[in-house]
Amino acid sequence: MPLGVVLFEVLSGKQAVDSSLDEEHWGLVNWAQESIREDSCLHNNPKQRPTIAEVVACLESVLALQEKANYTLHPPGMKIFGNKVPMFLSSFIEDKSVGSKRSLDIYFGTIGGENRILRRFEFQTIIVATENFSETNKISAWGDGEIEAMYKGRLQNGQGVLIARHDSNSYYQEYKNEVSLLVQLEHENLLHLLGYSIGGTQVFLVYEFAVYASLDRLIKDHECTLLDWNKRNKIILGVARALLYLHQHGPFRIIHCGVNPENILLDESLDPKLSSFGFARCLAISEADCIKEKSVGGIPGYIAPEVYQTYRLSTKADVYSFGVLILVTITGCTVPNHYLYNSSGHMTFEEYVWTNWLDETSSDIIDPRIDVDSSSITRVIHIGLLCVQADPADRPTMEECFTGSEIKENVTLLKIAEEKVGRKRCLELYFETIGGEHKTLRRFEFGTINVATEKFSENNKISRWGSHDFIVYKFSFQGRLQNGQGVSIARHNSGSRSQDYKNEVALLVKLEHENLLKLLGYSIEGTQVFLIDEFAVCESLDHMLFDRGCTLLDWNKREKIILAVARVLVYLHQHDVIHGNVTPGIILLDESFDPKLSDFRHDNQLSTKDDVYKFGVLILETMTGYNIH
Repeated sequence: MPLGVVLFEVLSGKQAVDSSLDEEHWGLVNWAQESIREDSCLHNNPKQRPTIAEVVACLESVLALQEKANYTLHPPGMKIFGNKVPMFLSSFIEDKSVGSKRSLDIYFGTIGGENRILRRFEFQTIIVATENFSETNKISAWGDGEIEAMYKGRLQNGQGVLIARHDSNSYYQEYKNEVSLLVQLEHENLLHLLGYSIGGTQVFLVYEFAVYASLDRLIKDHECTLLDWNKRNKIILGVARALLYLHQHGPFRIIHCGVNPENILLDESLDPKLSSFGFARCLAISEADCIKEKSVGGIPGYIAPEVYQTYRLSTKADVYSFGVLILVTITGCTVPNHYLYNSSGHMTFEEYVWTNWLDETSSDIIDPRIDVDSSSITRVIHIGLLCVQADPADRPTMEECFTGSEIKENVTLLKIAEEKVGRKRCLELYFETIGGEHKTLRRFEFGTINVATEKFSENNKISRWGSHDFIVYKFSFQGRLQNGQGVSIARHNSGSRSQDYKNEVALLVKLEHENLLKLLGYSIEGTQVFLIDEFAVCESLDHMLFDRGCTLLDWNKREKIILAVARVLVYLHQHDVIHGNVTPGIILLDESFDPKLSDFRHDNQLSTKDDVYKFGVLILETMTGYNIH
């Protein structure tokens, strides 16, 4: 309430109470409430007052246009204590029941400010563009209730457009909400609002988009063969980009509140556009990520459980809807709110996908129209499962979804699934999928490891080293690999600092450099995990440096090692990776003294300058042979 009073004091130049006027006009607030009616900061019902974010958006548009209006427009205004308030301010707060054509014209003509003017189309133009709203041009009666129908059309200049028909009195606030947002948003995967038209009691919003179909229509049409895996993956990524923009990179933060296949529109190239912002909610940049909202639109099955249960609305609600969208797009299931049945009985859609993933039968639930066996599908299913977790705190952000952060993605899934199938099976799933479709890790039987290391003999041991407190052994597979290549193995305890070696695996499957270890495969036995690297290790640098009896490290070899470590650190930093543990103990050497950097330490508090500092210490230790540690 105080903000509304202040705004009117600023606009009128008068105090909140002015006893010099007639008694009935003493109170600025009383007069304003009677004159301007609803949808203002002064509304008696707090729930009917706009949020600060909505006020800011409104004022920015008003102030931008006011500068222009002072010199050119001179619109009619209404008197408040002798001063004029521009008529376009009243268009934000008019009487909904009136829905007058004039007030709507003013609203649409001013909402975009001077930088975004919406084009007004004659109603006859809309009729011609849609061929008199023919059924052939009708996309669907869709949206979350606020849209009567959607039509594709073509203007006289040949431009393809999308036209949404609304009743000017029904869902009044919803379509105005959409307009007020879209005039300020700009993204390749969001609809671009071109203009509007008014015909009788109907309002038509015209979008600059040659729509082909909605995603749900193509999924439901079992005769449609257009949605191969590449197309579906492109659609999922496009929606992810749009949501990331709304949540983090737009002019203000927005919760869409309507992510589902009906609201994903596709052009003839099947490039997606996210639509239907009628129930979207704004968050100020500094505002808490969660708000209370009792009235939220959406389709059952796509609405996050916390929205139903506690009315708590956050960006994680969009993440949940996005997760369901992923699973529906991959499976072709169009009724995610219904129970499904298998040999285990009835279960929710999410439980059904979870069960098949854990049973390694994900291929059974993939839409048969996807004629490809790709591990990238499995990875996207993983992301979808992460997004539909019951607790919002466990869901990733859209940034984590879009970047496909393997560390976050797979480790989180592992944590969830351990309760369902046990640690060993979860570790196997982790290693099987962490490399995506481009890097498959080989699973070695423990017997192979046992024989190759001569039962982990002391003769084959390199050292116990590194931040993870694991043991490295050197050994040869003695012809088990076709090329006879030597390899090294690191033994870990699966329950001791498991996050560290999982992070290392996630990095090594993505990175490739001649001075980084190349991960070949893994083995699991009991509580122990063995990582096998494609590298015939001879010794670690610290053993050679600090062994006073070793004379192999002349200056040329030391310089070669230092330069190689410098090169690999440059590579890591270019890929936004901080090693965090550059010491002689984690630099492994082969018989030619070519170094390999190993043992990554995952610490969000570190920076590249920490690596630089430790590299400087490494140089001093390598040159002097003195163990600073």
